Amino acid sequence: MSCEHPACSSKADVTCLSHCHLSICHKHRLEHENHLYDEIQKQLDDLSNPLSTLISQIQQDLRQSEELHQRELNRINSHFDLQQSSIDQRLKLTKQTNELLSKKREQLNQHKTGDKQLTKEDYLQLEWMLNQINKNLHEHEHNHHIDTQTINNHRSTSEMKQTNSSTTIECIEILDSDDDVLLPNTIDVQQTNRTSTKVEKTRTISLNLLRDICPLTKYGVFGLENLQNIKRFCSNENRTSVYLYIHFIRTHHIKPYIATQLVRAIRSKCNPMETKIFPQINHNIITKKTFQCPFNKNAMKFNEENSIPKTPCCSLIEEDNFQKHLGEIHSITKANIDLIYNAMKHHGTISHVQFEEDLCE
Repeated sequence: MSCEHPACSSKADVTCLSHCHLSICHKHRLEHENHLYDEIQKQLDDLSNPLSTLISQIQQDLRQSEELHQRELNRINSHFDLQQSSIDQRLKLTKQTNELLSKKREQLNQHKTGDKQLTKEDYLQLEWMLNQINKNLHEHEHNHHIDTQTINNHRSTSEMKQTNSSTTIECIEILDSDDDVLLPNTIDVQQTNRTSTKVEKTRTISLNLLRDICPLTKYGVFGLENLQNIKRFCSNENRTSVYLYIHFIRTHHIKPYIATQLVRAIRSKCNPMETKIFPQINHNIITKKTFQCPFNKNAMKFNEENSIPKTPCCSLIEEDNFQKHLGEIHSITKANIDLIYNAMKHHGTISHVQFEEDLCE
């Protein structure tokens, strides 16, 4: 049988399995294999260029998507921060209004009995407060209308922003409304309609995105007391910056409105030992005393030397359960439990205690 390749009369000694599946000679088999190699090489070259273009486009789209995502987060967080500040300010206004109403009602009762003489200043203070409330209601309605319009405009232009290759990060200016609203005296009331000043501060970092070192390492910080239900302290040795707002809520289980006040105080560089953020506890109604477990991170060396199990322990235990905690969790002997309990109760530390020879069972 002769070679089936055109114009070849040589003897066919092999079937071309990789190319044309014809019976061909040895010479044309090599030619077919080389031709197939060249075709595959060309296909690889032709595929590489569009693949590189596709990868480049994907990377660019990913960068733009991340930038858009970050801009949206900044916008949302800034809007949330502004809303929180506005709510705080309005709450302060309502509190002061209620206090003024109570005071003026009491003065009216005193006037009826002849114990109090009313003046025009009393009327002006009430009139000023009424104007402030009406002004606040009007501003809230106006801002709500603007917010709704802004959201609608943002939705209609979101696709255009997504295709924009600009990497500029937007900076939103908002007012810092932490200042208290103060009741005016007579002169202030008369000058209210003539003069009005506002202090604006640009906040480029939202409260939710503020990073710093957690200050909650001991009692007394920002008014934190021993009897408040905080889950754990941060170590003085770990000085890593964290997102404070999320950290306070997730790690320390602090309520969001207190976490917001803490972040504001830290951002304003307030003295943590003089500034009171945590609600102050009425000690007259508290009956249960708590102890912090002495085998915490500050006693790492002591824990290792005495082979105390399940340490370091950052638990805060009520006095009634403290001895049970020492025995069941840390396997402390009965004699040493009594020593530790008495030391913590009277001195708040076990550093001076002379323990029995075997601390654990």
